[in-house]
Amino acid sequence: MNSVPPAMRAYYVAWTERVLEDGRYRPAYYAHNANAQVIYADVREVLDRRGIETDPPFWIAGGSNFGRDRDPQEVGHAFADVWQGVLDTWEKHDDVRLPIDVNVAAVPSPSSARFAD
Repeated sequence: MNSVPPAMRAYYVAWTERVLEDGRYRPAYYAHNANAQVIYADVREVLDRRGIETDPPFWIAGGSNFGRDRDPQEVGHAFADVWQGVLDTWEKHDDVRLPIDVNVAAVPSPSSARFAD
């Protein structure tokens, strides 16, 4: 999305609230660099109301000056855990050509839970 319309904002805020209410899972977010700050601020409000201090994982796509040696936060967001800087490219590994996206992550497993209960 080039911008985040009110209906989308209402959707992910409600989704975040329901996921937290259910308690079996923790929310995480995949956002384009251009929209990440808006989404983070909206989500942070939900978490603050519930007394959750830990940020959820954020996977940020896009940005400029990406490199495999960069930290995810270098996309421009201190809350970024993963930076997806190259989309839809091909690499050859052991004579096998594979379609991939190139990411850098701040944690060994971006899917692991990090919330304090």
